[in-house]
Amino acid sequence: MAWHGDPNAVAHPFRSPYSWSAIIEIPRSGWRISNITSATEGFLHYAIILSPVALAITICTIWQWIDNYIKKMQPYIELAHGSTPGSQSILLGYSQRHPIIGIFLGAVKRHYLVVLSSAIVVTTLALQPLMGSIFAIQSVEHMVPGVNIINPSIPGFNFTDTAFLTAAQFLQAKSLYNISFPKLTNEIWAIGDFDIPTSFASGNGSLQVNTTAYRSNMTSCRNALTTNVSFNETSSTYDIEEIQLDSNCTLNTTSILAFWDSDSSIGFSVTPAVCIDMNQTEILSPTGANILPAMQPVVFFLPITSTPPYSESNPLAVAAIYCQPNLELINATVEVDLANGDFTILQAMKDTQANTFTDPNNLLHGRVLNGLTNAFVTNESDPLPYHTLSLNHLNGPPTLMEAINQAASGTPDGYDTRIRDGSLVDVVQNHYSMYLTLAAKQLYFTNGNGTLQAVVLLSQSRLFVTPVAAYLLTAILIGNAIMGAALHLAHKRARHMAPFPRQPNTLAAAFALTLDSNVGDVVKVSMIMKH
Repeated sequence: MAWHGDPNAVAHPFRSPYSWSAIIEIPRSGWRISNITSATEGFLHYAIILSPVALAITICTIWQWIDNYIKKMQPYIELAHGSTPGSQSILLGYSQRHPIIGIFLGAVKRHYLVVLSSAIVVTTLALQPLMGSIFAIQSVEHMVPGVNIINPSIPGFNFTDTAFLTAAQFLQAKSLYNISFPKLTNEIWAIGDFDIPTSFASGNGSLQVNTTAYRSNMTSCRNALTTNVSFNETSSTYDIEEIQLDSNCTLNTTSILAFWDSDSSIGFSVTPAVCIDMNQTEILSPTGANILPAMQPVVFFLPITSTPPYSESNPLAVAAIYCQPNLELINATVEVDLANGDFTILQAMKDTQANTFTDPNNLLHGRVLNGLTNAFVTNESDPLPYHTLSLNHLNGPPTLMEAINQAASGTPDGYDTRIRDGSLVDVVQNHYSMYLTLAAKQLYFTNGNGTLQAVVLLSQSRLFVTPVAAYLLTAILIGNAIMGAALHLAHKRARHMAPFPRQPNTLAAAFALTLDSNVGDVVKVSMIMKH
């Protein structure tokens, strides 16, 4: 039965509209995806990358199908013109050749539909690497303003007699095991607690809030003198050389000598820094203020750990390090990492008001407790009387002195070398600063029930379109759309000029078109030449 073909029929690949030029929306903020999606690994990562590649492979496959269809129809279109040599018609072999070779052969034979079709196939091959790089996963900060957080800690005086003991215990543990600091505390900063909303807790981002903090800005420690201590075997007491702190102050060492005499051995010790005059009469502290012993500057006495015996003829070197305890009340902008609780001080503005702890109207800007002596005050209602704030020797519970000893011993030069070269002052200053900071977190904040305004910066994983890949893909798709439309119209016209009495791409169609031609002779001659 004859095939009653329609001259206006469209080949199967052309029956659906050309829809491969997509409109790509590129939001500036990208598309939000799960934060668990990794930029380098994971199922979602490969799904995001491989999906565009699969689309590119589909487009390339369809165009190769179209190209193969056009190349198979080309001989019959040429035969329809009549008197076409066999080398230009029935013997054409475009479909068995690579598209790049097809471009050159089609150009030589002036088969421009084949050239255009092969060119489209070649350009679609570039879609795969471009599609593979079109998406990128980036971490973007998203701001959530006006977040109310509860502030349970406000500046004030909240005395607890275990504050310095727990601070010393922590320092010793940190020297041994390098443990992390408590919440909202580091070497020099103690920040009032605030509650992070549960909806943001353990999130990927940070929280910024204006709050109050205490800063232990310890820069006052200095070597007073490396002096010598000897043991008087006759009186069974210790003698120490005179320690001149400055021109106005000779340190009173009576209390430290009495402590060593009662303990029968020299220990790591600390005492309030009290000056004596030429008549050996106690006067004010080195600051010139008449303040309580619990708030006075301190002197650390750190002996070399060489093995005795030592005597009047064999004295023992002792480092005397003077420190002025210091805390500042700061208005600070704090940024807290939601994931691990680490914080950064973005901005600090010192509160310049000044007062003393003895002023009942304002205890916030006064002198700080030195944490190294007993506090004796006459007011029995005051919480300070007769509380041992910290042991000042190595025996018993962990102490600041023991933490300093462990930290100095762990340095490359060792503890004794640091005493001799005067560098032990850095270790003392750092640890005393941490000591006061840790204690401040417990001592100088009271319970409150206020709220703070915070800003939350959330780090979100978002999917972005890579600009360069998007531009190149757009250019290729638009170019292919234009060339594909032109190819479709031109091929439709060529098919219209060659009405097939049989279905194209069959031997019946070929013989029907060549009944009145010399194609058979051409084929016969070609076969003879091959043999």
